[in-house]
Amino acid sequence: MDVPQKEPKEDISKKEQDETKRNLQRLKTLQDDLNAKMQHIGELTGMSQEALFAILEDPSRFSKEQWLHMQKEKDRAEKEIAKDLGSEVKKRAKAKREKKLTKKRKGKMLGMRKRWLSL
Repeated sequence: MDVPQKEPKEDISKKEQDETKRNLQRLKTLQDDLNAKMQHIGELTGMSQEALFAILEDPSRFSKEQWLHMQKEKDRAEKEIAKDLGSEVKKRAKAKREKKLTKKRKGKMLGMRKRWLSL
């Protein structure tokens, strides 16, 4: 017996999907470029990428002005990415939040209920 499959509803229009795909492709290209540069730096210094990231995330290795400048640029880049993918990110965040709220909590076992007060 065949049960007809429901087609998923389209939440976003075709234009928004195309724009999201372009933005994701652009981000992937930027990420690939960054990874290539990090690999090149790693080859020059003889360090792994993990070690380089650990150095970059340590504020004690930079002056206060350098660290603030790096954090400001990092925030600016995150805002630009969020602006480009804003609607998609918001929809995913909302869906994730709703999913968390709908998870059912497992009840306590009978043994735990009996021992909740010591006599």
